[in-house]
Amino acid sequence: MRLSNHCKPRGRERRKNGQMVMMLAIFLPILLGLAALGIDVAVFYFTMTKMQSAADASVLAGASSLPGSPAQARTVTIAYAKTDGMIASEIATPVVAPDALSISVTLTRTTPLYFARVLGLFSAPITVTAKAALENTGAASGVLPLGLSYMTVYALGQSITVHLNGSNASGNWQSLALGCTGASCLANNLANGYAGTLSVGQIISNETGGAVGPYNSGMNTRISAGQTSDPGGTWSAHTMTDQRSSIVPVVDWTGCGSGSCNIPVMGFASVWLVDPSTIIFTGSLVPGAIPSATAGAWGSYRAVLVK
Repeated sequence: MRLSNHCKPRGRERRKNGQMVMMLAIFLPILLGLAALGIDVAVFYFTMTKMQSAADASVLAGASSLPGSPAQARTVTIAYAKTDGMIASEIATPVVAPDALSISVTLTRTTPLYFARVLGLFSAPITVTAKAALENTGAASGVLPLGLSYMTVYALGQSITVHLNGSNASGNWQSLALGCTGASCLANNLANGYAGTLSVGQIISNETGGAVGPYNSGMNTRISAGQTSDPGGTWSAHTMTDQRSSIVPVVDWTGCGSGSCNIPVMGFASVWLVDPSTIIFTGSLVPGAIPSATAGAWGSYRAVLVK
């Protein structure tokens, strides 16, 4: 007796279904294994990314203490790394360059693996590094209207008597007209900093006249604000927002006498205000600084991440 033709397709379907079940049985464990390994890989890269962020943030924070205090720079770097989730044993001692203009750190961690254990892999080491370097300031906002002669070299921590009046001889400070002129303008720029941005090569003008009263008023206002915000601040150890830590243009006074002058900006320097007639030359990071690899070195820096 012959079977009807309509029975044959059902047999073929059963054979195909059986083959699919067999293939699924073979490949499903492989697919699940690959998916599981993908989870381990994702955890690995997530951990590495967090560690790199911690390393970057820590050296940028540590660089704020350079070049004046390498020891404090190392301490701050370690503290910031711990804040970002690292533990002491995972943080190598930060390395400060001989010129104290850069700091680097290495972080290590062994992250556990779970699904990769079927392949005999139980953990994976992660190592990340970061380096922050100080670059000279090529442009800055919030500067004080005082010009330092570019022909004078000052030492870190040197106390300088501010000369409001008198000659523009090497070493003397002179008032600058930034954005406006007059006594009230000078006082406001001293108290709050110039709201605009100055750049190396820019031509600015001096502020003519004595204006001793407004000068003293502006300086005292800024110093008082710094003492209030950071009572324990000193020129070598202070918060980044302490108003006594200021940035001033370094200018070329050549040919400028007692009248109005056009003065080129040569660079920027950081200073610490002690009183209206006394400042301290500092080498530090300053708010509002824009780094430049080609700007002159006048003790004013901004930290940047480098490879």
